[in-house]
Amino acid sequence: MKTFRFVLISILLVALVATIGAGCAKKTTDDRPFCIVTFKNWDGSTLQINKCVVGGGVNAPVEPTRPEDEYNTYTFTGWDHDLSEFTENTTVTAVFQPTHVIRVNLILDGEVAYSWKYKDAIKLSEFPTPKKEGKEFDAWYSNYESNAKITVEILKTNGYDPSLEVNDYEFYGYWKD
Repeated sequence: MKTFRFVLISILLVALVATIGAGCAKKTTDDRPFCIVTFKNWDGSTLQINKCVVGGGVNAPVEPTRPEDEYNTYTFTGWDHDLSEFTENTTVTAVFQPTHVIRVNLILDGEVAYSWKYKDAIKLSEFPTPKKEGKEFDAWYSNYESNAKITVEILKTNGYDPSLEVNDYEFYGYWKD
């Protein structure tokens, strides 16, 4: 008797899996055909799986997020498909608009010695004063020729517009002769 129940349950499970996997070719419980809509995030991870009647729409999952990386923040702008009508199994992917994060890099001896996102750099009260045995630090300058000193206050005063395609700020540190 146990073997019979095991075989029956196994057959039912296989039938259920085959029904779900087949998508639009199958019927809903009210005998209408359905399809599967899979919502994916920017990284390919599955956010939600919906079953909908063919020709019908689905509700989107909670608005997804994308973490910022070193040079960009991301704003969710929508989905890559219209959600009002589906006629077949469909994968819907979140779409994000990047916004460049401007960085402030302090270059010393030809290498980036310090680096901040702009919003973090302007929170400083002053730029760091590096130490090097046998050397005295002069100042940070706005260009390689070392003819215009730069301070956090000057950086705050000049400001920036993050919607513009702006390169990172690079300032150069020099040792006194």
